[in-house]
Amino acid sequence: MDILKTVAVAVASGLLYVIVKQIKPEFAPLLLIGGGAVVLSACVQGAADITSGAQSLMADAGVSVYYVKILLKATVICVVAQIAADLCRDMGAVTLAGAAELAGKISAVAAALPMIKEVALLALGLID
Repeated sequence: MDILKTVAVAVASGLLYVIVKQIKPEFAPLLLIGGGAVVLSACVQGAADITSGAQSLMADAGVSVYYVKILLKATVICVVAQIAADLCRDMGAVTLAGAAELAGKISAVAAALPMIKEVALLALGLID
């Protein structure tokens, strides 16, 4: 991921958003969504590199890759929910933004439940 290109796309999208918002406000959110999609697609490649590196590191440490997948899944859920909430706020839908954040938090906890269960069982095993 070339950070300069990614940042340039983000800044250009932001500038276009400001200009288009003054001329045709109904099209401005489409620029935000399109620019965000381009930036996120650039981030996906970096995330793939991080995932493979984390999996090899965990395999070397003897930790199950299953736990890495759970953590990454919860992280992605949080990022997507935050982006959705920010887009809602930019469009003036503050209540919907709060609902998107709440849904993201609940989904992240639900995704992490298997890991929470394992930690609870480990704690119970240590107590006994």
